[in-house]
Amino acid sequence: MLRRRWIVIATLVWTPLLSCDRGQPRAVIGVVFGSPEAVRVAQAVIAETAQEGEPVILLQHDQRATPSPDLTFRRAEWVLALPDLVAVVGHEASGSSLTAAALYHDAGVPLIVPTATTPLLKGKPGVFPLAPNDSLQGAFLAQFAAHQLDASRASVFFVTDEYGYGLRRGVVEEFVRLGVEVIDEVPINTSSNVDAMAAASLARGKPDVIVAAARYPEVWDLARAVQARARDVRILAGDGADQMPDALQRAGAAADSVYLSVFWHPDVADSSGLVFIHRFRLLTGRQPSAVDALVYDAIMVTVAAIRAVGPDRRRVTRYLERLGVGRPGYEGVTGEIDFRPMRSRPILMIQSHQEETHVVYQP
Repeated sequence: MLRRRWIVIATLVWTPLLSCDRGQPRAVIGVVFGSPEAVRVAQAVIAETAQEGEPVILLQHDQRATPSPDLTFRRAEWVLALPDLVAVVGHEASGSSLTAAALYHDAGVPLIVPTATTPLLKGKPGVFPLAPNDSLQGAFLAQFAAHQLDASRASVFFVTDEYGYGLRRGVVEEFVRLGVEVIDEVPINTSSNVDAMAAASLARGKPDVIVAAARYPEVWDLARAVQARARDVRILAGDGADQMPDALQRAGAAADSVYLSVFWHPDVADSSGLVFIHRFRLLTGRQPSAVDALVYDAIMVTVAAIRAVGPDRRRVTRYLERLGVGRPGYEGVTGEIDFRPMRSRPILMIQSHQEETHVVYQP
């Protein structure tokens, strides 16, 4: 058996804080995967806004992806072994978040999930998802297709995992409610010949739109394949396909046929968002994405909880549970954050034009 040595790829500790606050309690937030650039920005803000007498808040970040449940368990075990651990931000996807959630719950550690969208996370004790779930995102895609693009016929391509199944279900249920005919449903995976599957689907029937419940690169390969055969068919996809600028380069001229639903975009930034964008650009030299903003917000709402109630896991959990219920929501970069079951979070539609993306629809 191949032995793997589990070491932290990037551990961010601000020594100025440690040197001047040696007597203060420490509070460690374990960040599993996520955006390393967002972690850097968050740690800078934590250092700059630290007040005398409050806990020393440190971020420890392991930025590796987890391609299997076994690796997810091992990474969760690494996080849980961190001294002074108060909370965890992560994991990167629905499957890994679900796999690890039980371990954190058993340890009494709150899990703040920035980007996973499975509805199965909803209502789990000690789990706090930021992003709208697949059912909501799927309904949004279907409504955009019907009301903004006047679609009456649609095909659905979906990846065969939690993300694909969840998004497909939300899309199809809403199409049925709206009276849009679903003429084809096509399962795909990373080894699929997307070009051949697109050709076969179009031969069975031409839709007005194709909804792709898939990620990068499948969505963008599908766009190329469809545009080569039916230039008037639009492609709609969810947040999993948002990987810029690689996506636009991969799709080439077909990129303009793709509409993506995302949970934040610099076009809609408010004053706090503009400050975040400025900081992010100074530190990284690029524009922040929705993932960057969500990871940053997940870290900073956890920081706010620790500063309000101290480095105690149970108190931090109760603080997060009461956001929007007896306690004002947290004003984040991506909007007001609370974790009520019926809370509303923004979903936007973006489209590329001349190698840049812009918001084209905001409900």
